[in-house]
Amino acid sequence: MSGDGAWTGGAVGESAYCVLAPNAGPMTLDGTNTWLLSAPGSEQVVVVDPGPDDEAHLERVVRVAAERAGRVGLVVLTHQHLDHSAGAPGLAARTGAPVRALDPRRRLGEEGLTPGEVVAAAGKGMPVLGICLGGQMLAHVAGGVVQESYGEPEAGSTPLTLEPAAADDPLFSALPPQVTAIEHHKDAITALPPEAVWLARSERCAYQAFRLGRAAWGLQFHPESSAEQVAGWDRAALIRDGFDPDAIVTAARRDEPASAAVWRRFASRFATVVAGEHRWAEHH
Repeated sequence: MSGDGAWTGGAVGESAYCVLAPNAGPMTLDGTNTWLLSAPGSEQVVVVDPGPDDEAHLERVVRVAAERAGRVGLVVLTHQHLDHSAGAPGLAARTGAPVRALDPRRRLGEEGLTPGEVVAAAGKGMPVLGICLGGQMLAHVAGGVVQESYGEPEAGSTPLTLEPAAADDPLFSALPPQVTAIEHHKDAITALPPEAVWLARSERCAYQAFRLGRAAWGLQFHPESSAEQVAGWDRAALIRDGFDPDAIVTAARRDEPASAAVWRRFASRFATVVAGEHRWAEHH
């Protein structure tokens, strides 16, 4: 964190470190979070989402890896957006580390990823959090159904209701039964994967959150988005979709004080899972 509270990356516990990429924008917010994970005493680091093909950023990732453990042993891509994945070939060339991804086109090496898999490397298991399109992709590759322009679109601050299974979930058990979150989607998950645990819904979209396996979560909503970002959305596009842009911004600003505290707690729990300080056995 910076002195004014803005996210700048850095250490999260003993086992995780975020190198913030210099690609701030509407999709990446402050920039892509490139995570470096390693257990204490490990000689290898797992890099999650190396970010853009930016030489200075990739060199910093290699330098931080050397300072924390020694070398990069594995690169993992959580989705195919270039702002998260474009740097993977460059990082692999610098380190010799294989690149694992769900999409075969993004892999460098023999191993891919399977839906819901917890990657074990450098002494750590690596959880996954797929947001919006990322959640839809996770559902799709695991055998669920995603439909284009399904039902009514959602935009802005939207009430969510937790499902009963959320009470026993490492992330969602920290949430109140009802909470608001920012939405902006037309496509929707219409059937969950067979092994998914259903965690949250909204009035227009049944499958707002789910979990696969022990530590792979899919979200339809945006826990990271703010009212200020909503204010910058394309007004003409919102009107075409049947929304009042001013009303959406007003609602987002009204709901943000309460919802932001909830999603900070949610993010803290996920960071704890990433850092390896959470133990699944405590919940099951």
